[in-house]
Amino acid sequence: MISVFTHIRPHFRSPIAAIKKLWNHDFKDSRIILEREDELHYYYITANVQMKTARVGIVLVLSLLTMLVFLIAMNALHMLRYSELEHTKFKTDAMNRKAMQALADVMHDDSIDVASLNQEQLLAEAQRQKQNQKNVLMLVDFAQRELNKANHVLAQTLNSVGVSKGHVDTLMTKAKRSLGGQGGVDRSLDIDTPDAKSKNALIKEIQLNEQIKSIYKAIPDTKPINNSGVSSNFGVRVHPVTGRLAFHEGVDFIPHNDMMAKSTAAGIVDVDSSNTGYGNVVTVHHAFGFKTLYGHLSKVLVRPGQKIEAGTPVGIVGSTGTSTGTHLHYEIAIDNDKLNPLLAMELAKNVQ
Repeated sequence: MISVFTHIRPHFRSPIAAIKKLWNHDFKDSRIILEREDELHYYYITANVQMKTARVGIVLVLSLLTMLVFLIAMNALHMLRYSELEHTKFKTDAMNRKAMQALADVMHDDSIDVASLNQEQLLAEAQRQKQNQKNVLMLVDFAQRELNKANHVLAQTLNSVGVSKGHVDTLMTKAKRSLGGQGGVDRSLDIDTPDAKSKNALIKEIQLNEQIKSIYKAIPDTKPINNSGVSSNFGVRVHPVTGRLAFHEGVDFIPHNDMMAKSTAAGIVDVDSSNTGYGNVVTVHHAFGFKTLYGHLSKVLVRPGQKIEAGTPVGIVGSTGTSTGTHLHYEIAIDNDKLNPLLAMELAKNVQ
């Protein structure tokens, strides 16, 4: 084997050439001689075994590198989405307020006594109203386009934390139905325009923005353990028990002094005894179909069907199931879509 590395050393500057060289290397049968207790032991390694070992090693290394590149790309994508969200999170509400204020400005001032104005004053007032109307129409169009961009970023960000496009569409429908009763005595904002498309488009974007934000507000956005650290994050990892590459569908929290696992949002309890890998497990179903999972509990403190509020203790942190030590495995999901809990919590807080 030493001769193999000596043979391919000149090609290290060209990784592809080195891989090809090792892959197609003409291995020879080898013999290893070991001396043990004054006796010589002979071990034969055939060329075929050497070739297969080398190729398996190449495949594993390339797989790990590919996985690393994928993780780096996904992390970059998450950071990009997060940056876009940071840029737009304060913009949407401000744009709504500016648009509404501009629309309010178009209304006639009831304090003006038109009958008391002379011809010159009436002309000036008419000109002011005309310019005001023009400015409002321009702002309506601008607000509609900016809100459209903001809504697109918010929807795409849901994808980046693990919510599929199909579920986003479903959530939007649920959000539209769940905004609840609304009412009041408002001043009507009428815009005289031969084409009401801009105004209707703005109204649609404002309603869409309210729906998207209601989805974010439904995402559980608190830690399940007070004063805790993270021992294993969401994503690909080497499993601590099996030693194999696996996808970790949640986050492992380590308690520092508080051993109580608390519900991160209001919901209904479902105690799952079928998933033995997580030991004692509690699942809580929340609004819009979101659910959270609390695994490896030493003791369950809630019962199936129980309605609980955010902050309600659901169990005591333990090490039941497949575990190497005391910790809480925590998941956020919607149906079969697993969300990155830390990223989802951060995004939900920013949007609210």
